[in-house]
Amino acid sequence: MITVSAARVDRRVLLAVLTGLMAVANLVSAIAPNFTVVLVARLAIGVSVGGFWAIAGGLAVRLVPNRHVARATAVIFGGVSTASVVGIPAGTLIGDFGG
Repeated sequence: MITVSAARVDRRVLLAVLTGLMAVANLVSAIAPNFTVVLVARLAIGVSVGGFWAIAGGLAVRLVPNRHVARATAVIFGGVSTASVVGIPAGTLIGDFGG
């Protein structure tokens, strides 16, 4: 729904807005006073992440020459794996140090 409703919006702006929505929703989820707020925040996270990857997946075609599209797409989606492998343990380590 996001890709259809935002067809005329610059992709860079849309990706930045979706990233910002995800960051704000994560913050709201972390400081939520009750479970209802957590659920609404997590819903916003799901919409923003889903919208981001729906757009980012097809973005490589616009960014690089045709001969490099496969590599660029692999780099885009490789970021998810890298973030999961490196980011989650790093966040846990930082959380442990922070108490």
